[in-house]
Parts: sequence; structure tokens; C-alpha cells
Amino acid sequence: AESINYYRDMGCLIAIDDFGVGHSNFNRLWRLTPHVVKLDKTLIDQAAASSRVRRILPGLVSLIHQAGSLALIEGVETEQQALIALQSDIDFVQGFFFARPETQLPESKFHPVIGELFAKLKHDSQLDADTSQVRLMPYNNSFFEAAIKIRSGESPLQALQPFLVQPWVKRCYLLDELGRQVGQNFLPDSSYAQIDPRFVPLDDGSNAIWARRHYYQQALAEPGRVQVSKPYLSITGGTLCITLSIAIGTSNGLRVLCGDIATPD
Repeated sequence: AESINYYRDMGCLIAIDDFGVGHSNFNRLWRLTPHVVKLDKTLIDQAAASSRVRRILPGLVSLIHQAGSLALIEGVETEQQALIALQSDIDFVQGFFFARPETQLPESKFHPVIGELFAKLKHDSQLDADTSQVRLMPYNNSFFEAAIKIRSGESPLQALQPFLVQPWVKRCYLLDELGRQVGQNFLPDSSYAQIDPRFVPLDDGSNAIWARRHYYQQALAEPGRVQVSKPYLSITGGTLCITLSIAIGTSNGLRVLCGDIATPD
């Protein structure tokens, strides 16, 4: 730390190399407050091979930003890895995909491949959004129809049947205006509703308060419209899922209808 402060006082920028492996961890980040954090090559390799790591990487970059540092990914050697870096909100990229080491700085500050990557990223993002919309359309439609029926006075269990028979549906539940769950979960009669025995003690959500969940807050911000959360790990069941939510008025007051759908790991 004394050495780093010496160079910092000289006016040098401080960078941590190989972050994410060995002793280069968050404790080091908090103590040294570097200007740049270089993510080890193994992270981009694992992100290219695993959807799980790919989902985690943007959060890791966000933590680095919140700590006051810029993030660099090293070892980018393929177009796929470069796109993952852009999707992760990375600040700097380094690797053979862009150039080999040279003794002189390039005259041009703009690398043409960067523009091509952003164009491809925009195209792929739109394609993913369109694919997701088509995949979720049956869920959205039956979920919205259930919300209309519940608002009209039909019992939630009856109104939700067309939604609950959809594959991958895990559970539905109602929240009040304070985010507290009203009653137990509505479960489908399928294998998707089976709970890992280790999570059974957490399965009963009656009176649980979900007010801090984004899907609840999003529903309140736009009443009457179905909201779709990002994938997250559900406490009740320990499975990765997305949640559909919609705020509706009922005879018992404001309610937020929620439906969890399992997603591939």
C-alpha cells in the first residue's frame, strides 16, 4: 500500500492486474482503490463457455465501477468474447482479436472493428429481444387475461388455470399495496412446480414482504401493464427464474399479480 501511494503521489495511474484469480480479490480493491482493474483472461474464457458466468460478469463490472475504478478485460481473442465484453459494460478491451503488441502506438485512435462490433451487438440484442418476446407471448397473454378476470371478481385460482398449465411455470402469488404476499402460492400441477426438498421451509410465502423486488416496483410504476423481470435466483425453490407482474385494482384494494417462470440454467 505504501508503494502504491508513492506512485500515486507521483501522478501515476494505478492498475490491478489479473483480478479475479489468486490474491487479487475485492479486499484488494477496497484497500488500494486503483484507477483501473484488469479482469483476468480466465473470466472472459469462462464467460464465453458458460451462460451462468456471462450473467454474472456485468454485475462484477458494475461493482468495480461503484468502487470508483475503470474495468478492463484482457485476453479477448474472439468476436464472441469481444461482444460479451461490450454487453458487460466494460471500459477497455485488450487482446489479439484487436491487435498484436507493437512497439509504436497506432496513428489512428479508432479501430474499425469496434464499429463493426457495436453494429453486431445492436443487431444481436434486437434479435434476442424479438426471440424472447415470441417465446414469452403465450405466457404474457394468459397472464394478462388472468389479471383481467381477477380484477373482474373471479377467484385467482380459477382465473390462473390457463397460465398455470403453461410449461416452465413455477408459481403465482398476489401482493398487496405494501408488497406483502396475500395467501399462499398458486402452484401448477406439473413437475415444474416440484420444490427441492432443501428449500421446502422457504416455500410458503404467506405474509412475506416482497416490496424491494424490482418486479413489484415496476408493476406499481406502470399499472395495468405486464412487466418482465431479468433472470434471478428465487428464494422460494432456489431456481433461476423470471417473474411476470402486473398491478390491478380489485374489490380488496390494489393487488400485484406475480408469476414465476423457470429459465434454463
